[in-house]
Amino acid sequence: MKVCKLISLIIFILFLGLFYACSQNTNKETTIKFWAMGSEAEYVTKLVPEFEKRNPGIKVKVQAVPWNAAQEKLITAFASDNTPDACQLGNTWVPQFSSLNAIINLDDFIAESKVIRKENYFPGIWDTNVIDSAVYGIPWYVDTRLMFYRTDIFERAGYKQPPKSWDELYDLCKKIKA
Repeated sequence: MKVCKLISLIIFILFLGLFYACSQNTNKETTIKFWAMGSEAEYVTKLVPEFEKRNPGIKVKVQAVPWNAAQEKLITAFASDNTPDACQLGNTWVPQFSSLNAIINLDDFIAESKVIRKENYFPGIWDTNVIDSAVYGIPWYVDTRLMFYRTDIFERAGYKQPPKSWDELYDLCKKIKA
């Protein structure tokens, strides 16, 4: 758990540091708006004091956004030119926000990073953040999703093994529904 917290803190610091590095005004305090989705906002809020301690002159304002409203809220924020400086983003949304030019190419920032390296991530999760060979997101975490099914229902439909193709799945669904 401590390793996970440390990695999260490092990624959080690097991610926010990317945006701070772009700031032109170094004489004043800088405030970074960070939107965190779902319960992650509570965890990120706990990381802020350490980040601010390590980075004097930078304040982080975390806003919790429910997952069920996040995509619409981000699109509305982009349309009204009121986006956060950094946010957690569902990786399946990367193509949409990239096509809107609502997120930036992070290749130059990643090249400067001493920590963020493609080879440190599972290829599949890294690739969900790549559009036309450019990286638009840094994986925050990975979860595993599994499909469970009732073997007795499959067997009644004539399937002793799970379907191996979309056609078999479609056939199975028709048989179960019949």
